[in-house]
Amino acid sequence: MPKALHILILPLMAFLILLLTSVPAISEQVSTVRVGGLEFEPYIMIHADGTTQGIIADLVRLALKEAGYQTKFEITNWARAFTEVKKGLTDAIIPAMKSADREVFLYYPTQPVVHLQMVLITAKGNSVTFDGTMASLRHYSIGRVRQARVSPAFDKAREEGIIQVQERNSFELLVKAAAFGRIDLAAVEKLVAFWSAQKHDLRYRIRVLEPILGSVPVYVAFSKKRLSQKTARDVGNILEQFHQDGTVDKLIQQYLDSHTENNPTQ
Repeated sequence: MPKALHILILPLMAFLILLLTSVPAISEQVSTVRVGGLEFEPYIMIHADGTTQGIIADLVRLALKEAGYQTKFEITNWARAFTEVKKGLTDAIIPAMKSADREVFLYYPTQPVVHLQMVLITAKGNSVTFDGTMASLRHYSIGRVRQARVSPAFDKAREEGIIQVQERNSFELLVKAAAFGRIDLAAVEKLVAFWSAQKHDLRYRIRVLEPILGSVPVYVAFSKKRLSQKTARDVGNILEQFHQDGTVDKLIQQYLDSHTENNPTQ
């Protein structure tokens, strides 16, 4: 080997060895997973003592524990949570719908946490109708949570300008806006709508339109800047087991029963 080439290669090899041996895997640097998201009762709820519970929150906490992590929830609003996980300021986000643009910076488990039933709600006396096509919604004011996805057909129609969408910072604000006629329709999750309406004594002021917008899988998605794909894969395997052994169904029923007990006139 020529002496000049030898002089160039040796430092390069030394640098590569140092790089490979001194930088641990991303996931090994994280023992507590910081999970951002929005309050999304009964799936994600913040109690008076500051703790986070709910159907999705509990399942994510259990799955991360099985995978060897502690969990710290940082529940704010969707716009902030989304921005922070995209920048790598937090480790994960809930509840996240899967899309090609998000997979650029997020790892998704193969198994969703739950499937959401996305629907349109309106004030009880509002005569708006929905035939299942986005075109039938063309002339209505429709609300969604800021930067949140609703369903593939709905999101595409919004992007193409077929429907006009207003934004709110929370599902509770959406339900109230629809119940009091400030918007014609709100695109929300069915259980969330009923839960919020019951909580604010609005259950007789709203109605749900048929058909549903879609049954949408939602995930805990992990920042590629913070965690490895192995973490997403491990959590996905654990969530799959939770679906198979009845853990998910039992937890959902537990929250529904609790809400009914606290609201006996439901």
